[in-house]
Amino acid sequence: MSKPNPLVQSYLALYNGVSCLLWTYISFSAAKHAYESRAEEKFSGFPIQIMNALYFTQTVAFLEPLHSLLGLVRSPFITSFIQVASRLFVLWGIIFLAPPASMGLGCLLLVLSWSIVEVPRYSFYFFNLFTSPPYLLTYVRYSMFLVLYPTGIAGEILCILTGLPYLAENHILSINMPNVLNFSFDYASIISVAILAYIPGSYIMYSHMLHQRNKVLGSAKTKAQ
Repeated sequence: MSKPNPLVQSYLALYNGVSCLLWTYISFSAAKHAYESRAEEKFSGFPIQIMNALYFTQTVAFLEPLHSLLGLVRSPFITSFIQVASRLFVLWGIIFLAPPASMGLGCLLLVLSWSIVEVPRYSFYFFNLFTSPPYLLTYVRYSMFLVLYPTGIAGEILCILTGLPYLAENHILSINMPNVLNFSFDYASIISVAILAYIPGSYIMYSHMLHQRNKVLGSAKTKAQ
């Protein structure tokens, strides 16, 4: 493998290191709050500081498909784009616009699943820039998704379903007739159809990760021996 450009390596190290620290903060803070809220009949949401950290950290991840597109990393553009785009859609297009979506089981699953799975992922990427990551880290990075991808996807779908009534009742981002343009747009209806994209999208992402798991863990195990 060719020696990486020092400037690119430094940038990616900074990006992955900071991302790891931010997701670590979110995961520990979210887990602590969830534990402290265990006596509640219904989860009432996360504090604003946790949500603001989530909005910032996940939004910055829009750089990742660009990294792939520019050839800075070897990750496939399509899978990177699908994951980041779906998360940003749920975060800004549902949770930010519909407060009820930030409460309940959906948001709880989403925040914990996203944050916990990202800590070993960014740790792995950081180590991989300089040396071979420890086998334990490699194993965790390519195994946690087996559970956390399904729970994260379930959380995203629950958030969408929880937020839909609010979006529809309040005509969020919708254009009603009559108007000068003689045009109508129902955001809630579009979301109701768009949610079907989770069927092929989830299959693509999970299949890709299973393939990567078999490829990377098989190679790492051989090297360890």
